[in-house]
Parts: sequence; structure tokens; C-alpha cells
Amino acid sequence: MTGCFVFTANSLANYLAWAKYTVVFAMMLSPLISHATPQNMGQFKITSRNVTNGTANGTYITSQGATGSFTIIRNETRGYNAMTFTPTTDGMQGMNGIEIKNEVTTTVSQDKFTYTFTITPDDPKSIHTIKIGQASYATTGNSEVARQTLDFAQSDNTAIPVRAFVKQNSSADYYYDAMGDYFMGAKFEGKIDTFLANQSTSAPQLRQNDSGPAGTIPINKLYYFAIPNLKEAGTTPPPPYKLTLNDEFVEFKTGFRKGQLPPMPTFKDILKSEAQKDTYAVLSENTTLAKNISYVSYGVSNINSTYVIAVENAKSVTLTYEGIMNGHTGSTSDVFGETYSEWISFGVEGTPNYTFSGKVFNDNGGINDTQADPLLVGGIYANNKFFNGILDTGENGITGSTIELNNCASPSKTVYAITTTDAVGFYKFILPTTSITGDVCITETVRPVNYPNATSSSTRTVVLNGTTKDYPKQDFGRVIDKNGALVLVKEQSANTCTFTNFTALTYSKNALTSSDIGVGADIKLGQCIAYKITAHNRANINISDIIVQDTLQEKGVKNANVTSLLALPERVSTDFTDTLVVGQNGTVKTVAFPLLAQANRSFYFNAQYGSTQSN
Repeated sequence: MTGCFVFTANSLANYLAWAKYTVVFAMMLSPLISHATPQNMGQFKITSRNVTNGTANGTYITSQGATGSFTIIRNETRGYNAMTFTPTTDGMQGMNGIEIKNEVTTTVSQDKFTYTFTITPDDPKSIHTIKIGQASYATTGNSEVARQTLDFAQSDNTAIPVRAFVKQNSSADYYYDAMGDYFMGAKFEGKIDTFLANQSTSAPQLRQNDSGPAGTIPINKLYYFAIPNLKEAGTTPPPPYKLTLNDEFVEFKTGFRKGQLPPMPTFKDILKSEAQKDTYAVLSENTTLAKNISYVSYGVSNINSTYVIAVENAKSVTLTYEGIMNGHTGSTSDVFGETYSEWISFGVEGTPNYTFSGKVFNDNGGINDTQADPLLVGGIYANNKFFNGILDTGENGITGSTIELNNCASPSKTVYAITTTDAVGFYKFILPTTSITGDVCITETVRPVNYPNATSSSTRTVVLNGTTKDYPKQDFGRVIDKNGALVLVKEQSANTCTFTNFTALTYSKNALTSSDIGVGADIKLGQCIAYKITAHNRANINISDIIVQDTLQEKGVKNANVTSLLALPERVSTDFTDTLVVGQNGTVKTVAFPLLAQANRSFYFNAQYGSTQSN
């Protein structure tokens, strides 16, 4: 609310123009753009309002792109006969918060209003900050000197403590036609015992802070001095007061020394603390504010008010605004707490979060681990959910995996966060979008020892598209050792070393018996054994770079009695990479080859045993 000092009775009419400093609810409305301060209060849209009850609700979008809904409830009001919201029309989108104007009534003093502003972020894990300022839209009018009392409640969604603090407390020029024209100082003890509200120069309207109950001595003895009583103040509004002494200090005019200035009086900063006894100390930016704290907001024109109180990770704030000066130009009696129209604004800022989540799971296709058979092909493994890299119904999570979120750089990657899968194998990362640049990688860095085989890549690359914020199902599959994808089956066929077609033989997994004379045996010295090694991929994903090798037995090695040599017919040359030729002993090694899901590939070679045991 604004009030002006009148110094001569015959000029009273010239000074009764009241203006208001604005305190606004910051809100996002589409065509409505503010030129006032504070800025970046968010885009607000009111979906319904009741100005009689002082309530409204709607939605918001922060300047960083986070979204949510809000409600405003007026808890009490005194000394105001109406109120308006900006944006003024339901469905209109305001670009700088939501502003409340409380309209004056001069028939009731001790002016006071209380509003509760509650938000519900659409992303419950994002940290939103409620902002409180003066006028976020109004560019005319001004506020009075007022006491504000702040209460707040922590968000239900995160464990991060709520914190209220002074985000911005800029200086502003004094506004002549406002109660903010009174400089806050201390009473000159013993010189003035009566505070009058008339408009004569004989009583220069030294006003006191109504800090205590009516009729009691103010607790902190803080008073206000009319700027026009100070040197070089000028005689007609709205001339600016010319500061003296180092461009900050003030002096009284001769004959008007009716009070005592603080040791270092200054016109700077809008928000002041009530904690100090003899003067209002500046509330420095980033000062933490306790619950139910009271502080003073200086009377300033709406266009110049830039102060912001921020409450981080709050579910709601409740702000009580009270006029605290006695006397005004509209009354010739001492009246406590009279204001004119007063503004308050609310806004929200908050960065949306990226959420990355998934599960490390047992990719066994629902096969009980006790049934696992490392040699079985088909049967229970003829199952399209087994080892497919996809979390299917019936597959359980694996606890104890370490998951890392990083920026995909190599070799010097930036690690954003690390976590461990919980009892059901689940993990989640929640980070502000501003903390991540470019695409990200999610890597399983430590794997449970009981599940050594991965059914999916150990690193998942997530391409951020700028609009999507939630990236679920970043899963990692694993299985126990007995449920490995690759099964090797080795079969053999005894022969006389004279056949020419490997596939014409009959192969068996059964062991062969041997004898030096061949009586009652499958094979005797000097004969051959053809081998068929088949690689089976029983998984439902493709595997690659498989290499199979088998070492021919050598006398004296691993209890072998004879040496085995590579024999005719010649192998398929494109199947092998070793350099063995017929007649040599050594290791047979296949080429690196892939296998499609549920596919197999066989490799053949023939080996001749020594003709005598001395070989």
C-alpha cells in the first residue's frame, strides 16, 4: 500500500495520491507478459478461481521446463475489501508467476492477509522451489513497510530437507509517495514521547513499528523518519532525495532533529531483519530463514521491487503480511497497521529430472535354477524366453549388481552416479537435466559371482532426445553358469582311415574301447577316429566370435598311452585356422564364427592312433 506525508495543511490534497508496491504470485499465463520484477517466476495458468474466498488453482511450467499444479488458499484477511488474481482470466497463461492484489479499505486498520500456496510437481522426484516476491506483473503502485511471516512445509516426495533463503535482495530507490519514504532508524531517547499522525511541520510524523500488542512499547524500538524532513529532500513530490555523506548516509534538516539515525543508516536493500534491537539489519542474499520467521519488506514501487524469497523443496508456503506502521495521511489519529493496496506474488522454479531405471534379472525363461543342465540342448531350453536379453514374466531380479551412469566417454569418462540393485534387482538414477550433457551410458560394472553369464550388453547407451525425461526398462540379463548359451557336443566314429566323406559316418557320444590286437574292441592301434564337434546356441539371441579348439592326445600327456596324428581325409580348409597337416600332432582350432539364435554348426576332422604302444 502507499501513503504519502503531507507537511502543510493547505497542500494536503496534493499529497493524497496513494500508490502501491507489488508483491506477486508468480504464474505462467500464455499471452500475459510481465515487465515488472522479480522475473523467472514461471508460466502459470489459472483453471478456476474464487475472488470472494481468495482461492485459485491451476498449472505451471517453470522457466527450466518442469511442470506441476498449484492451489492458493486465503486463510485470513483484514483491512482489504477485495482481491484480484493475475492472470485475470481463467485459461490465460501468465508468463511470470501468479500475482495477488489486495484492495484497500481505510475504515479498518491493523491490515493483514495470509495466503497458503501449495504445489504438486508432475515429476514427484524433481526439486521445485517456491518463490515469493512483490509484484510480478504490476508496473504501477507500491507497497508499504510491512512485516512478513513465513511458514513452510517440506515436500512429501523427497528426503532432501526444505530450505528457505533470501534469493535476491536488491537495492531500490526510495519512492516518494509511499510509506516506504520513511527511513527506518532508532528513536532519539528522551526527545520524543508522542507519535502524531497529523500533517503539520510541527509534528514531523516520526512513526514507530507496531512490534508488540496495541498500547505496549515496541519490542525492538524501531522507528520511521519522513524523508522530506531530511536534508535536500525537496519540497514537492516526487523529487528524489539527494543522499549525502559517501552517497549513503542521511542527515535531518535543521529544526527537524526529532530522532536518531542508526550508526550507518542506508537506503539500500528491500528486505530487513527484525532480529537486531536498534536497527533493521540487511538480510543478505543466501541467508537461511527459519520456519515462522518474521522480516520486514521496505515500501518500494512495484516496478523497482526485485526481492525474492525462495523455499527449496517445499510442498507449500504460508505467508502472512501485516502493516506495522502507525499513522497515515488519510487519518488524523494514530492508527496502527494501515496500508493501501498491497501485492504479493508466487512463482516456481525447478529443473526437470532425468530418470533412468531398470532391473538386473535372471534371464532363465522361468526355468528353475535347480533344473539347469549345462549339456542339455532342446527340452526345457526349447523356450523362447530363455536367454533372450528381455525381462519376461516369471524372471526374477538379481541383487548386488553395481550400476554406473556415465557420459560414455573413453577412456576418461565422467561418472554421474553409482548405485546397487536392490533386493528385487531394481535400480534407478534421478538427476536434474542440467547436470547431464549429451547422451549417457548405463554400465553394469560389478556382477554377482553366482550369475557370471551376461545375456545382454554390460553397457546400454541412452540417446537423450530433448523431450523425453523418463527412460525406464534399461535392463541387464544374467544367468548362472549351468544356463550358458553355448553347448559343445563332441561325437566320434571309429574307422579304418579310408573313408572320404565325413558326413557319411555314424557318430556317437558314447566312449570307444581300444585294444592292441582289436579283439572285442571298437578300435585298435593304427586305426582312426573321426570327430564331429557341434556348437549349439540354445539362447534366443545371436552370439558371435565363437572359437572351438581340441588338442590331439599325445603319449605321456594326461595319461595318454599313444599319440594321435591328424589323418585323411582333408578337413574343410575354411573351417579351421590352425596350421596342422596330415601326420602332425597338435591343437585343432576353428575359425571365429557366429551362431544365430537356436542355431548350430558342426566341424569334422579325423585322427589316427599309433600302430604300436611305443608310438
